[in-house]
Amino acid sequence: MKLAPLAFALIPWAAGAAALPADAASKAAVFALIVGVNQADDPKLPVLRYADDDAARYVDLFRALGARTFLLTRLDENTRRLHPQAAAEAAEPRLAQLAAQARQLRAEVALAHARGVPSIVYFIYAGHGELRNGQGSIRL
Repeated sequence: MKLAPLAFALIPWAAGAAALPADAASKAAVFALIVGVNQADDPKLPVLRYADDDAARYVDLFRALGARTFLLTRLDENTRRLHPQAAAEAAEPRLAQLAAQARQLRAEVALAHARGVPSIVYFIYAGHGELRNGQGSIRL
């Protein structure tokens, strides 16, 4: 399932961060929506080995930076053992869960905005992607 339209719908939030002055950015609420997918919906694509690991590590990174994180991935046994917090919080990397997480993210950004707090939103994707005729897409 191609996710480019949903991913691009998130870009305006992230693009606003570039307009923040450095002092305002340091006072911003930081959010990260992280998706890691080892196996795409196309059986012709190879199964990846480390997209779930990358997603779990991004959770660690953004948490260390104080970000509110949202994680969609299916962790393998080794990654669950190494990243128990990510395992406890991860939602399945499916379109319905992505839409639900995006709604929650949007609500939290809106709340920060209503309180006068600028927000920075990051969208991180580890998994299959493709470029055809100049159009990029990512896959769940």
